[in-house]
Amino acid sequence: MRRAILQALLPVCYLGIGASLVVHLLALVAGRTVPNSIVLLLHGGIFVVAIPTILVLRRITDATRPKDLWKLLKTANPSWLRWLSSVGAVYFVVVFVVFAMTHQGRDPGGGRMSRETLVMFSSGWLGFYTGLSTYLYAGLRVDSRQWRCPNGHAVYPSSRYCEECGRPVAARGKVNGA
Repeated sequence: MRRAILQALLPVCYLGIGASLVVHLLALVAGRTVPNSIVLLLHGGIFVVAIPTILVLRRITDATRPKDLWKLLKTANPSWLRWLSSVGAVYFVVVFVVFAMTHQGRDPGGGRMSRETLVMFSSGWLGFYTGLSTYLYAGLRVDSRQWRCPNGHAVYPSSRYCEECGRPVAARGKVNGA
């Protein structure tokens, strides 16, 4: 069931990335805005993806030390997705800072946001959707049950020795061929 949920959410996440990029380019390059209904749809889509993702992946994150979660995401995701997620997050921070420093509160009226506000929101959607996609992709590639010592005790992904019996843990490379 966990896998089915993740498989259903990943295309929704990719669709959110694509739609966010289209809205972002329309606002940034063409200077056009979109109706608030599209804005609300992209906002709501983040919660539709994020809440089940957090709940389903809780098993994996519970079995992982916080410092190991980043290692896990790095090894379980392809380089293009890690790059896209990093660029999305950094781009959102830059756009948000510029927006906060320059926005004058202009509202074009007619049920639409200003171009600048839409650029800021769409960059945020890109950051969130790409970040969530890394968790979803990793969740499909990683099974927390694979972290065991030779005696079957549960170990953390970065463990070199089992904390229960002291036996060495086999070295792990990339996760499931990612």
